[in-house]
Amino acid sequence: MHTDDIAWNHACFDWGAMLVENILQPLHRGEAVQFRPDAWITHDRPGSITIPAGADFVWVEGTGVIRGELAPWLDASVWMQGDLDE
Repeated sequence: MHTDDIAWNHACFDWGAMLVENILQPLHRGEAVQFRPDAWITHDRPGSITIPAGADFVWVEGTGVIRGELAPWLDASVWMQGDLDE
């Protein structure tokens, strides 16, 4: 899943609790995720963030995901950076 989807039309990095409550906690309980952030509803963005139950792994991609408040919910983290020319 993309953090840009959680953060869409939301304060810069003020979405950690929303990610934990609506995505990471249900996944840790083995539940499926079907989540429409409030900003999506307010701005008529179609669709939802959907992750099936029982996924072997879920890749949470995006700037800001590697931070202390999310660490208890992540099994591993990877920082990737490259030069723009590459």
